[in-house]
Amino acid sequence: IGRWVSREQTGIRIEPMFREALRSERAFFAKKVLRQIGLDEDRVDQAAMELLGAAFDSLLDGARVRGLNWLEHDSKIAGTARVDVFRIVFKNLRLRKPLSLFQSRITGAVWPGSRLRTG
Repeated sequence: IGRWVSREQTGIRIEPMFREALRSERAFFAKKVLRQIGLDEDRVDQAAMELLGAAFDSLLDGARVRGLNWLEHDSKIAGTARVDVFRIVFKNLRLRKPLSLFQSRITGAVWPGSRLRTG
């Protein structure tokens, strides 16, 4: 909470969206989703990087251009460069009743309904 997210750079209170060699939890989840939809294993790492990059761009755009009040945009120093970053403003998030629910047959976890079953 309170940390900024950059595309790939690290800095004071700045985490990269994805790390080298795709070792982050975000990357692990992205690769799991890509495998679940049937992507060939030899394409998973590259596709995960592209997916996380697109997710970063979309969230940054939501913070910078679309004015989503639960996202905050800034420009921060990371190393020797100034980079665009965003962070989630948790106090501005709201909950709503999901339209449908999905319960995992494997774990029993309940999620908002989805056609993509990841576990």
